Amino acid sequence: MKKKVSLLLVLTMLFSMFSFSYVANAADFESNNQKAYVEIPLTNVSDTDTKVEFVFNVNSSSAQQIDLYAMDDALTNGVTWTNAPNNKQSESGFNADKVGSVVVKDAKEYAIDVTDYVKAKKASGKEKLTFGLSGNIRNGLTTDFSTWTGVNVITSSKNFSYGTEGNAIRGGQTGTTSATIVTNEDHTANDTTSGYGKSLRLIKSSTSSTYRYKFYNGLKSEGPLDATDVGRKFEVSFWVKNNSDTALNMAVGFMSAAAGAGTAENPTGKATNFVGTTCSVTSTKAEGWVKHSFTYEVTQDTVDYQAGMLTFGNAFLDVYIDDVSVKDISTPVTNITASDITYAPVFENLTTEDYYRRAESSITTNNIYHTSTHAYRCGNTGGAAITVTDAANYPNGTSGKALRVTGNTESSTGGGRLKFYNAIKNSALTEDDIGRKFLIEAYVKMQYADSANISLCMMSEQGWSTYGATTTVTANKNDWTKISLEYTLDEGNITGQHGMPTFTIPNVLNYYFIDNFTVKEIVDGTTSKAPRLRITKSDGTVKYDVSTNVVCIEDGDNAYNVMNNSTININDKGVGLIKKEVQTLKSNWVGEFSANSDYGFEKTLRNNTDEPVNAILITALFDENDNMITANSCGDEIGIGEVCELATNIKLPNIDVTTGYYAKTLLWDGENMLPMGETKEYPVYYNPEEVVVKVYDVASGASYASFDVFVKGTKKTSNMYTMYKFQHINNERIEQDYTSGANVRQDATLYRVKTAFKAARTDEFTFTRGTQVLQEGEIEMAIREASSEYTNNKAPGDFIGGFHGDEHLTSVTLKIDGKEIPLNKAGNYVGKKIEFDQYSVVNRCNTPEEKLINHTKKYVVTKNGIDLNQIAEWIGPAKINVAYLTMFTIMRQPGANADRVTDYMKFYWSDGTEAAYYDVSNYGYNTYLETIEEKGQVAGEKFADYSYAPGDIDAKDDGTYVNKVHLWSKAGDIDAYVWTDTVRGLRNDFTNLTARIYGDNKIYFGSHESTYVEVGDVWEVNNHYDIKVNN
Repeated sequence: MKKKVSLLLVLTMLFSMFSFSYVANAADFESNNQKAYVEIPLTNVSDTDTKVEFVFNVNSSSAQQIDLYAMDDALTNGVTWTNAPNNKQSESGFNADKVGSVVVKDAKEYAIDVTDYVKAKKASGKEKLTFGLSGNIRNGLTTDFSTWTGVNVITSSKNFSYGTEGNAIRGGQTGTTSATIVTNEDHTANDTTSGYGKSLRLIKSSTSSTYRYKFYNGLKSEGPLDATDVGRKFEVSFWVKNNSDTALNMAVGFMSAAAGAGTAENPTGKATNFVGTTCSVTSTKAEGWVKHSFTYEVTQDTVDYQAGMLTFGNAFLDVYIDDVSVKDISTPVTNITASDITYAPVFENLTTEDYYRRAESSITTNNIYHTSTHAYRCGNTGGAAITVTDAANYPNGTSGKALRVTGNTESSTGGGRLKFYNAIKNSALTEDDIGRKFLIEAYVKMQYADSANISLCMMSEQGWSTYGATTTVTANKNDWTKISLEYTLDEGNITGQHGMPTFTIPNVLNYYFIDNFTVKEIVDGTTSKAPRLRITKSDGTVKYDVSTNVVCIEDGDNAYNVMNNSTININDKGVGLIKKEVQTLKSNWVGEFSANSDYGFEKTLRNNTDEPVNAILITALFDENDNMITANSCGDEIGIGEVCELATNIKLPNIDVTTGYYAKTLLWDGENMLPMGETKEYPVYYNPEEVVVKVYDVASGASYASFDVFVKGTKKTSNMYTMYKFQHINNERIEQDYTSGANVRQDATLYRVKTAFKAARTDEFTFTRGTQVLQEGEIEMAIREASSEYTNNKAPGDFIGGFHGDEHLTSVTLKIDGKEIPLNKAGNYVGKKIEFDQYSVVNRCNTPEEKLINHTKKYVVTKNGIDLNQIAEWIGPAKINVAYLTMFTIMRQPGANADRVTDYMKFYWSDGTEAAYYDVSNYGYNTYLETIEEKGQVAGEKFADYSYAPGDIDAKDDGTYVNKVHLWSKAGDIDAYVWTDTVRGLRNDFTNLTARIYGDNKIYFGSHESTYVEVGDVWEVNNHYDIKVNN
């Protein structure tokens, strides 16, 4: 029965509770699966090598199978469980090539032969590979019988408990016993009339006591039980419904398949006796479906008797069994040495309190280690303080965090020393450490001072004296500067415990940042404990390629990179283990927060608990004084294992709610009206390889529909996209005078890339449009005739092609991953390669009867942007004044109050060298472009203009022309690229920039010389457009 919750009750609670309560994401749940990625260069691999092995060091407390996979995907620092490349999120392993396995148990080195695979990859041009390590999750029997069409009874006398998946074996057979698959009973539906689902029905005569039902693959589906299985634990669960008037008292556990002959081909078994833990199942007919479970641990007896058959004992008359599950719940048992990096703090994951230990007034110890990872300060006058801040981040501006070192006050001129505990060793240095060599590296940057010298050295906990090698760099406030010190420990380090890497700075205004701080022990392949490739060369010598990057992931919202302990936890624990909580699958605000609009919240929940849960979603509007204005609620009961969608909607008042007003949403337990603290959010990060296409309805009077293409941004842990609008234009002819410049977009039926926006992906095919990043002008074709004998010596009123009209398509084709998609009906699609071909005819300006060009445009859209092959085949003669087949209308700033899109740009010559750099972030102050602000600057007019063309004093003597531009924003959230290559015909050597205050930084590539074209002339260019969203 569904429970609806009254709004009156909700409002009562809102007045007393809502003003200070809200639902936040709860803490991460306990992980139950862990994997790792290991990136290794193929520097020393060649086609003549006799053997290549993946080698890793293990410390394991019990036997476990480790599977090794290989893939080409590059890793990023932001890898999580949900966006990790090729990760199988619901099970062990990866969607990649499995290249080997090994059973690990003791603490030692293990090797897996990967010769053929690695050599083939190196021969194909790969310079590095990413390997994936995963415990082999080996769940036992798990079925809801929905795919079973019947029960195949096996009477073999051989004692093997695997290999006939989907079949049962029993200890005898008479006409009074049966096992059948039925549809009239199903635990999930709990409905005897709907016919929904299936279950297994077991019937036995009351006079028979010897019959029991056993399931193959109860504990293992591949091969016999062996020593590697000893110690594995399973959670066994199943649902039973007694259909007999006699009370049920049945035993469930594990037996052998048969007695066996005591040979390797037919091992000894216990066919009629349980081995290990059993579960007693009692119930009456009136109880209906009842869930039972028990924990089973594999022992040596289980292996010796091959007792892997899940067995339902003989004390039953008529029962239904459903949703059988044998889940591996073994605990993590294996640690693999991840890296030779001794110390690598990820500042993004740390807070100041976690990381910082201020100096005491006096230091009486001399320890280089601490109970946790702390930075340690002792300074000169004014002292030094540290914080973890998002004010800077290497290398991407403010997209992460860095460590900031400051004086005690902003006016302080104290120098200070910053020392790091646990960086060389987590204990005291001893004679065994003499000769160890380390590479200490970091990036530093000043915050306020233009420049200052920063030194990196080694000190002890006490005092300020350096010992051994030191290095100094001059840091500045504009760029990150790398500081690097190679340091070898000697006897003096041991005597004085000089083992704390230390940063020092002179007595200047000393605010500075540190990021990417690593301490790596310098080892060869022989002594390395990091995962590595051991390469046996043709002459018998051995070389090593050692891992350069290791990323570990675990099931859930967690993400972590290499830390100072440098170990990988590999887990053989079944990810199918149900998390005992209410899980949020999806949630988002819906509507527009404006006057007289509808606004609400949607939330999709799944109940993973053992009891039904009552949930109430509440949304309310508050004014600037925190008074509740209105509220709305939606409540429902969520059954065990069920998914529920809740949605609220409030009608906003007809006033300006954007100033002072705000909305809150909560989720409450409908029984006790208490917050559901165990509710968790699970972010979904979409595949960066995939491109989304949305085809819209055909507009009135048109034959084809417009469509949008969405390309994911550069940040894997973000759902920001670039939305390119492929607009279908259908403009009628109005002007008939060749010289008229009115109605410039007239007489056009065609597609063009009209504009682009930032867009946030909120669901599979739902996006919220953000800032416009591409102005609506033409980016593909714009050609203007000159007056000539072909035009009765008259000049045209406008350009032709695309935005400027006078063009009509003859055919179009849209394909996604090779499959043609209709353009006459709405639809949503996902693919990796979008191909769009358009064939059209371009006529003389306002003169449709005079055809000039057969125009072909072939677009290919991938994760890397848009590639466009464009051909103009002349079918009529003309004299050209100016012709552009490549333009770019990237926004500078959409409006006076809008965010800036691009601030800087670099032009490049066609040989790849830099041609010019422009700063267009500030009109009125620019050292590169002559502004015309003083000439009556108004919004929409250009304020700066520059052209590269043959004859410029800066042009190259060999005729090399500018063909590429990179534009980017000061905030770092946009990188935009356009480049063009002439294939034939057009002299594409004129480049022009027009920058508008409130408009675009428009780039033109083309030919600016008056020239004749004849029938049969062909122009062809290849263009590339890419607008990358980085936040």
